[in-house]
Amino acid sequence: MKPEITERDYLDALRCPKLLWLNQCKKEAAAAQSTDGSAMTFQSEVRALAEQLFPGCVRVPPESLSERIRETEILPNRSTQVLGNASFRLEQLCCTADYLKTDGRTIELYGVRSSLSVHASHLDVLAYQTFVLRKCGYSVKKITLVHLNRSYVREDALDLSQLFVFEDVTKPVLSRQKKTEGNIQQLRSILTQDSEPVQDLSEACRTGIVCPYFSRCTHMLEQPNVFSLRHTQQRTIFEYYRKGIITYAQLLEDGSLNRHARMQVEYELCDKEPHIEAEPILAFLNGLQRPISFLDFEAFQPPLPLYAHSSPYAQIPFQYSLHIQKHRNAPAEHREFLADPDEDPRRPLAERLIQDIPSYGTVLAWNMEFERSRIRELESLFPDLARELEQIRNRIRDLIVPFEKKWYYCREMNGSGSIKSVLPALFPDHPDLNYENLEAIHAGQEAAAAFLHMKEMNPETRAKTQKELLDYCGLDTRAMVLILNRLYEITGQ
Repeated sequence: MKPEITERDYLDALRCPKLLWLNQCKKEAAAAQSTDGSAMTFQSEVRALAEQLFPGCVRVPPESLSERIRETEILPNRSTQVLGNASFRLEQLCCTADYLKTDGRTIELYGVRSSLSVHASHLDVLAYQTFVLRKCGYSVKKITLVHLNRSYVREDALDLSQLFVFEDVTKPVLSRQKKTEGNIQQLRSILTQDSEPVQDLSEACRTGIVCPYFSRCTHMLEQPNVFSLRHTQQRTIFEYYRKGIITYAQLLEDGSLNRHARMQVEYELCDKEPHIEAEPILAFLNGLQRPISFLDFEAFQPPLPLYAHSSPYAQIPFQYSLHIQKHRNAPAEHREFLADPDEDPRRPLAERLIQDIPSYGTVLAWNMEFERSRIRELESLFPDLARELEQIRNRIRDLIVPFEKKWYYCREMNGSGSIKSVLPALFPDHPDLNYENLEAIHAGQEAAAAFLHMKEMNPETRAKTQKELLDYCGLDTRAMVLILNRLYEITGQ
């Protein structure tokens, strides 16, 4: 039985023929990829909202693909002019249109995406759908991509006419038809093969989400290798690969690595003692003023503006952790804030931050531009709090600097200046300082998803999630306290 080919399969084939074949024939070989489901949920919510822009729309029941196709087959006999989720089959080629307007066998095709602009992949999907529809005997007279409006600012209620942009993409989609037909012929040929297609590694393997088969396709390479490099552009990495410069020894012999990448390679090969540049570290430390406040925000970025005075994909801070150390060897006092998931978190967070943080002294963050940007946005949103917030923002300094500039470096950091790499490298014998050992939340994306899901949780689950969020964010600022203290020790202070 020939496998069904969907839009997802078509995009996979465009990215890499081997990816399509592996997904169809060896899916069990894919590496596990963490996902919280938020992207799919948001996309569904965007489509559901967009449906209000299609009056009289009848949605084909979202059962199995085969059932949707059977339901859609009576399309020419319907009096309904607008269908959502309509599905079609041409031999083994299947597609599902977000929305379409029909007059007999003439169709206007609409794709809905939660993006802020038209991407090439959107045009490719619509080109595939148009190809299938035409071969099924329909005339596709207009093709539109519906996406979010980056300029829209919500007032009290969502204005759907302003939230969405209808962009006519008929011309670029139709111009792809000849190429689409060739791609489909190649796709069908790939799926007839009994053995895995031969396909060399390319930038597509690591574009966007890293291919789930990347480790499978590179298992024969010596570890670590050129693909382990940090501080190196993907284009440069693949230039090395295509020249046959793959192992760390070959990279070192080539001699063209930048300073940071060279340090990573040298320390892996030679197992050197930590690199310490005491003078710039000391200058950094001397520039700090007590009390030092260690600050970390967590935020989520919903495609749909959930609150008044927010735009699509606005960063919404909902949590912070704050450790305050008054003197060099004093224990750090911990303060924290986690918003109520049932309300707009921005005003409560801003007010509590002003209340919690000392009015003088240095504020330290890790990758400070994130915290500075969120505070700047809060200043614009709440003019009555702007003076106090600006005063906080102007005192923020970045603790990543000594590690980003490689004033301190050791092998265990694996070329990374991320706090999740620096912390276990400096404190290898402290399992409670390893993010991987946290119970449930290990990264900012997981924290954002957990907060958003709290609305639907029962009280017991919500309380558990609150603790997990506080533990995760609290480790960020606790880590900064310990890392700063270690820098003092390294420089003999």
